[in-house]
Amino acid sequence: MKSLLLKNLPLVGIFILSSSMLYAEEENQLYVGIGAGTADYQKGPFNDDDNLKTFSIGYDYSDFYSVEVSYLDLGTVSDRYFPNNVITVTPDTLMLDVKGLTIAPAFEFDLSPHWSVSARLGLAVLEFDKTWFGGTVIDDTYLYDDGVTETDFFYGFRLQYDMNDHTTFELNWDKYEVDSIDVDTVYAKLNFYF
Repeated sequence: MKSLLLKNLPLVGIFILSSSMLYAEEENQLYVGIGAGTADYQKGPFNDDDNLKTFSIGYDYSDFYSVEVSYLDLGTVSDRYFPNNVITVTPDTLMLDVKGLTIAPAFEFDLSPHWSVSARLGLAVLEFDKTWFGGTVIDDTYLYDDGVTETDFFYGFRLQYDMNDHTTFELNWDKYEVDSIDVDTVYAKLNFYF
């Protein structure tokens, strides 16, 4: 994961610097956020869900535009199945573990003084490990696709409530693709402004 962070740090820096030059205002605010929810894998052998954890750093450039960089842990999902053309008593197990970084601008629309909605389209750099083990595998465990990194776009929406001048509460829905598997995430997040 450390190499993933280092490889993509220049991309994050360029994106944030270019955004600050385009949308600079006096009321800029830096914030950090922490969130938790669920990641729902919806295709192939990993039709499962697991807990999601996220930590983010963002910057509000104006009342309608912000940029956020997040570390994301999409959990570990697994499924058991009998491989084709193999005779076995016990099913094999496939496991998928996904973590990564995202960067996304958010375009915000105020519904009231305390409520707003946002849409975002961003870049996700996700690293995953796939493990296959069970009755048909030699030596009982075979690890494949260890540390594979994929870069792809993601999109999402959020509903935000301003609790006070320094704290907001969010409900988020984002859509990712990992190894050709669609992943829907739903999570709550608290942001703390400086």
